[in-house]
Amino acid sequence: TRAKVSAQHLRQKEKKKKGAETKKSKQDSKAAAAAAAQAAAEANANMKQPIIDDRDLLAAIESDVQSDPLVVQPLKMSFKRLLQVGRAFQGELVKLTTIWKPFAQRRVYQQYLELCGKEHPAYLQATSLLKLTTFISQSRAEDLPDGSAEALDLSNKRKEVTKQLFESVDRSLLEVLDASRDQGRCQALYDCAQEGVELLQRRCETGMKYVERVIHTFPQKLHGMEGADRLWSWSDLHEETGSGAVLSLANLDKTSDDFQLRCPPFHVDGVPWCVRLYRASGGDGPQVAAYLDASHALREQPDFDKQVTFTFTARKSADASAPPLCRKEATFTFKKDADNRGWKECIPIVQGDATTFLSVEVKEGAVATGILSLVVRVESHQSCPDVRLQWKVSQALGKLKENYASSQHIRLEKCTFTIKPKGGGPAKAVESDKTPSDLGLTDGDVVYVAVADSDADAVVKKANCTLFEACEALEKNEFQARMALKNIASIQQARAAAAKKAEQEAKRQEEAKQRQQDLPPMPSGSQQPQKRSDGEAPDSWEDAAAGPGGG
Repeated sequence: TRAKVSAQHLRQKEKKKKGAETKKSKQDSKAAAAAAAQAAAEANANMKQPIIDDRDLLAAIESDVQSDPLVVQPLKMSFKRLLQVGRAFQGELVKLTTIWKPFAQRRVYQQYLELCGKEHPAYLQATSLLKLTTFISQSRAEDLPDGSAEALDLSNKRKEVTKQLFESVDRSLLEVLDASRDQGRCQALYDCAQEGVELLQRRCETGMKYVERVIHTFPQKLHGMEGADRLWSWSDLHEETGSGAVLSLANLDKTSDDFQLRCPPFHVDGVPWCVRLYRASGGDGPQVAAYLDASHALREQPDFDKQVTFTFTARKSADASAPPLCRKEATFTFKKDADNRGWKECIPIVQGDATTFLSVEVKEGAVATGILSLVVRVESHQSCPDVRLQWKVSQALGKLKENYASSQHIRLEKCTFTIKPKGGGPAKAVESDKTPSDLGLTDGDVVYVAVADSDADAVVKKANCTLFEACEALEKNEFQARMALKNIASIQQARAAAAKKAEQEAKRQEEAKQRQQDLPPMPSGSQQPQKRSDGEAPDSWEDAAAGPGGG
């Protein structure tokens, strides 16, 4: 009986245990399901809702205006300033075309009309966005009854403006917008429109400054005169490229240091640049000085500091394949105390009524592309061999002087470097801060060196050696001539031994090449015998006798 009771007790205990485990597993399943449902709800809530058409865009902007009625207030203020600048710009254009009628036929004039016109993309986008937010605020404020003529008319206006806005927005910008946010669904669109308006305002201000300067410099006696274009120098913006511009220049011979020609400003990555030109004295024939100017950028940003590599290429036509009259390249850091850089003798003046086209390329950083091969020749000692050096056209020649003097063991202070004009005339000293572009050097040009070292000349005379050997001996002996004379023999012997060794090596390589050519050709289909690798077991006693690597 006691055994039956014990067995029944155990069965009841086991049954209760199983029931508790089943209940716990059901509770765990319900908790897991609830957690999964909550995670799915959060994921759906955080899921980005793209704006794919104008209806989505209208709904998103209405939500933004409802949550923040002043969401486009910064854009509105910027647009007001743009309108003020645009009206002033149009007034200056009217003034200039009144006193100089041919300016209305210039390409830069057409560009300026587009800048201050109502068809500019930045202007259209800003006006569409501001109109739309005004209509949305108006419909909320007036609370018009549904179905009324006024409500229907306002709804149609919203739809029409929204469609215009949607078509003006770049598709990459639409991908950033998110209609799932509580507020600021189209904030990226508002920021983009404001940046476009501010950039357009700066471009209008830059163009207006240029027009004001032309009005100020235009000679009083030429006001309204027919044929004024033949009596003074002028420039036009022939084409703007991604990295610069092509400028057309006329009557360069009528410029001077007092009357400089300032070309229309052009923009590279949002930075305005200008070119200044004036006739310079000296050089091979009439020349024009040309400088790249960053004054417009410094006016916008007083702390402007940018290193660029710029290239000037002058041609007789706008065709880039036409042969250049000149090409100059330099790397320079433009900032407040160094706002321009260029060449005093840059562009040869084309005689007659021909137009010169100046291509300007501006790239950020020290990215000079031109490499020249320059010949350095010792003019004072004819026995010295020429030395050929590779040099960037925008790199200062002071380093070339140092490199040459160091490699030839010559004291730099004993050297004078000059170049000879191609058209004849006296030699010009090579200043250390000048570049090959500054001096108009081309590939293969010669830089002449005159060495005035009495100690080296004395060693050359007494030891019957070359100038370079004498300079090397002086350098090794602390520039003491007597000790250099004793050392000159060892230097000559070392050089002779090095030359003999180089000759033997060249002869050995030539013989090896000849033996290779004299070998009979391999029969077609035959296999090249394989070389036994180090450590591999030899196939025969002949291989073992041959040693590692085979016979």
